[in-house]
Amino acid sequence: MKVCKRCKKPSDDFPITRRNKPSTMCQRCYDDTSTRNAKKYDRMKRHETDVSDGKRLCLRCRKVRPIEEFQTNGRNFRRIAQGLVLSNKCQTCRKYAARKAEGYRSQWTPEKKEQERQKQKEFYQKCRTEMLGIYGHQCTCCGETTPEFLAFDHVNNDGAHHRKKMVGWDFLALYRWAKRHGFPDSLQVLCHNCNVAKETCGVCPHQVAKEANVTLVVQ
Repeated sequence: MKVCKRCKKPSDDFPITRRNKPSTMCQRCYDDTSTRNAKKYDRMKRHETDVSDGKRLCLRCRKVRPIEEFQTNGRNFRRIAQGLVLSNKCQTCRKYAARKAEGYRSQWTPEKKEQERQKQKEFYQKCRTEMLGIYGHQCTCCGETTPEFLAFDHVNNDGAHHRKKMVGWDFLALYRWAKRHGFPDSLQVLCHNCNVAKETCGVCPHQVAKEANVTLVVQ
């Protein structure tokens, strides 16, 4: 059994991080750390305004510096709309972060990139196989069993509303949500044909044909 890095206790519940990798902390410690980080971020956001006339607080080195040492962050349109057009880091900290990022990028050789890409593919297939094993390896509408043709569908047609609440839009975001909630019955397996037909027509033609056959048999 895996041991949590933070509480040092064995656990079977380890969440999937935003980098699509298993966390080193159990679910309880992970949630507690996320809450503390959110509160810390809220405290930092309060210091984004100018400390005094002509001075500003750098959120990295935590020093009050002249406002001339802060660059205009013209790429973040949300901050411009809020009137926060200045960077929250001073020029010295921005240069340090740029040098650190450049050193990190230089370590990513083409071979290492290919290895990480292969790991991501293997992890994706592992998560997909796990979900197919729980929800079934065939389309619930037409019975298609080819894994490459199968997809996961929201039973109540609320996928668009659900994706707005999730962190991310890809399959792994859906996998993390489903695993966190115990793989609920609100999801089902459909082939891509049935899934698209259900989205565009409201109901798959296979279901219409089945209902028509049932009506003929009853008559």
